[in-house]
Amino acid sequence: MFDDLQLIHMSVRILRFWSLIYEHTWRRYVCLSMTTFLVFTQLYYMFRTSEGIVSIIRNSYMLVLWFNTILRAYLLLYDREKYEKLLSDLEKFNFDLKQSKDFYIQDLLAEVNKTGKYMAQGNLFLGLLTCFGFGFYPFFVNERVLPFGSMIPGVDEYKSPFYEFWYFYQMIITPMGCCMYIPYTSLIVGCIMFGIVMCKALQFRLKTLHRVRHDEPLIRKHVRECIRYQLCIIDYIARVNSLTTYIFLLEFLAFGTLLCALLFLLIIVSGLCSRKYFINLLSR
Repeated sequence: MFDDLQLIHMSVRILRFWSLIYEHTWRRYVCLSMTTFLVFTQLYYMFRTSEGIVSIIRNSYMLVLWFNTILRAYLLLYDREKYEKLLSDLEKFNFDLKQSKDFYIQDLLAEVNKTGKYMAQGNLFLGLLTCFGFGFYPFFVNERVLPFGSMIPGVDEYKSPFYEFWYFYQMIITPMGCCMYIPYTSLIVGCIMFGIVMCKALQFRLKTLHRVRHDEPLIRKHVRECIRYQLCIIDYIARVNSLTTYIFLLEFLAFGTLLCALLFLLIIVSGLCSRKYFINLLSR
């Protein structure tokens, strides 16, 4: 699926594997139930913890990160038909542009597919590196900590064997969460990049109208086609905006606030390992 659209091919494959779009399998329930349970334990931790300000701010960042991950997943499922219709239209627009005999448009398509492919791969690679950072952090501190601060009612998660089990549980779902969060971002960025290509294609068509300036009926035909294409672009971008504007606004406000807190922690925190860990969080 979308083999001709490397711009979004990998992102769609990953989201489809986890049954967030196009399919409905057991993997959807596994990833959503495990990650949702973690978020509930993180919320419980935030209300009940007596740890210091450093741990609270660090784990607040983790809570926001995981909450946004499952929020994206649930919204993707809620608007699944709209996303699938958007991707179907994107595939149709791509097919129409590929039929063009203009080398400029063909070069645009080749460039955006190449850029989008490397962007998606790079984002996923950096996301997985961050997962390793989360996983290895507990090995370099002087006390028992978990990658993500969480509490289970009635269980002391820092005593064996609960600590080992909960650490293993969090390490299992960390790459799972990465594959839910990163591909969604790459998919939306890919859709926006294709919208830019459509605008450039329209601009090119308008610039080349002079080729038929002596044929008035043909000029009118081309102008009408350009107007229809512009309306398609407006509708396409409006649908992308309607699906993403508010969730991105929420993420901007939440992460912006917590990044300020993390920068404050870099000033007051002690220890090289802790500093490197918070720099890793800032790089997210």
